[in-house]
Amino acid sequence: MKTTKTMKTILIVILCLSLAASLVACAGEKSASTEKPASTEKPASAEKPATTEAVSGGWSTGDPTELTEEQKALFEKATATLTGVSYTPVLYLGTQVVAGYNHRILCKAQAVVPDAPESWVIVEIYEAPDGKAEITNVLDVSAEEAVKYGVEIAAQEPVVGGVQIANPFVDCDSFDAAKEIAGFAINAPETVDGYPERMIQAVENDMIQVFYTDGDLAEEGTPHVLLRKAVGIEDVSGDYNEYASVREQEVNGLTVTLKGDGALSCLATWTDGSYSYSVSVSNGMTEDAILTLVNSLN
Repeated sequence: MKTTKTMKTILIVILCLSLAASLVACAGEKSASTEKPASTEKPASAEKPATTEAVSGGWSTGDPTELTEEQKALFEKATATLTGVSYTPVLYLGTQVVAGYNHRILCKAQAVVPDAPESWVIVEIYEAPDGKAEITNVLDVSAEEAVKYGVEIAAQEPVVGGVQIANPFVDCDSFDAAKEIAGFAINAPETVDGYPERMIQAVENDMIQVFYTDGDLAEEGTPHVLLRKAVGIEDVSGDYNEYASVREQEVNGLTVTLKGDGALSCLATWTDGSYSYSVSVSNGMTEDAILTLVNSLN
């Protein structure tokens, strides 16, 4: 009797285990049947790169060419608000495909100061997909390098026609005279230590700039300090150099961007929302010294 009861118990356990195994198997099949298969389609982001990402590419190669009318128009658009230097486009050097296009153009360059020497540069222009154009870099080119591109240095004339940017600056004998031309006043130092000469220039309804120099600006490498005030909020320094140090400093409630190399500051730029300002120092100066000039300019 006891053996019979034991056998019944064993059978019941086996039946329970079999039933449990069946339920687990069914649950697994149901889960597998209801789970969506992995999609084989690529996400939209993988099919097309974001329009804000630049697609890297090399510069086109080939011989330099004369500028087409479209390229001249692009150059004029990119340099429309440029002040302080005159660029004459000479040869088109190449294109780079990014998120838009980069363009390289060989130009003659001349600072817009009396008797300034001419030099050669490569101007890099970014053309955005929406048609906007701006200068992104200016590379110095030696006369020997320019000759390799096919220009005639001896004649000091471009081998092709170019669009000369007119010198918009007018020499002024006082800050009041500059105010009459620019349409606004400027407060700037009468002198700067170490730079005994001063020259004031203005652009009609646009800008006032003040040079402080230690010598003749027409001579290349003459040490100078340049202060600018212009209508608008864009950077008006005209300085496209890359500096090892770039940082921001709060001055009288305004954010001033300081750029320089090592312990010296070479450039300060800022805006008050209505006007933009810059202080450029050819040989650099201490941060305290350049901030003194920032405080004096308004």
